[in-house]
Amino acid sequence: LLGGEACKESAINKTLLQNFPKKGSDDANITIIMFGDFSDPYTYKFFNETFPLLKKEYIDTRLIKFYWIDHPIIDSYNQGDMTTRNAAEAGKCAQEQGKFWEMQNKLLADQRRINLSTSNYYLYYLLNFNKENFSEWAKEIGLNENKFLLCLDSGKYKSFIQSEQNLSTEYAIIGTP
Repeated sequence: LLGGEACKESAINKTLLQNFPKKGSDDANITIIMFGDFSDPYTYKFFNETFPLLKKEYIDTRLIKFYWIDHPIIDSYNQGDMTTRNAAEAGKCAQEQGKFWEMQNKLLADQRRINLSTSNYYLYYLLNFNKENFSEWAKEIGLNENKFLLCLDSGKYKSFIQSEQNLSTEYAIIGTP
């Protein structure tokens, strides 16, 4: 979260942050809040190139804490916005069982197989982000698959993900990460 609003002491309510996946120590003095989209090639690039160093140098040494807030991209290039919202829901359902980051790795992992410059980039997510794959990934990371699928089928995080998008609008977040 960058900009003038981020410099304010209470840019985002600390109680609100408790709802978002976090890496790092609660007593870290610096907080990084990332708005991300599982279908975004730049989010993938960040987590595969930048985040490992950030984690090693700053998160693991208790200097920063890092939060993820879903921001499914909705624009003329990404007509699969419901698909990326479904991926965000899969992340929330995995978070219920303490495995958000593991699911995040699955949701981002297949990007390395795609030529990111092709026009079929977003079409890939329309096909790949589906219930069958979410279920398979849930099994692979050790989730209780029945609980995960019940959560996914319930749609209980749809309004929460919309509130995350509203938050990104409030802070003029227009892209990810």
